[in-house]
Amino acid sequence: VPFQRPTSAQLGDWDSQLRGFVIASGKTRYAVAKAAGITESMLSRFMSGGGIRLVTAEKIADAVGCGLVSAKRQ
Repeated sequence: VPFQRPTSAQLGDWDSQLRGFVIASGKTRYAVAKAAGITESMLSRFMSGGGIRLVTAEKIADAVGCGLVSAKRQ
């Protein structure tokens, strides 16, 4: 069976959830970006709906005290 890209329904809306965790953290974008080791403009682009790489998402998640867990392939 060839690999099929998962649908957004299968993935869940992880990027929106991560944005929610950033907001719920109560930290400023500057503080989150600094803790994550990324630029504030990169975080702002993500928070405005832009895409990011998985490694960057993991850094942001760590900075706000949550983690990313990969779903097992079926």
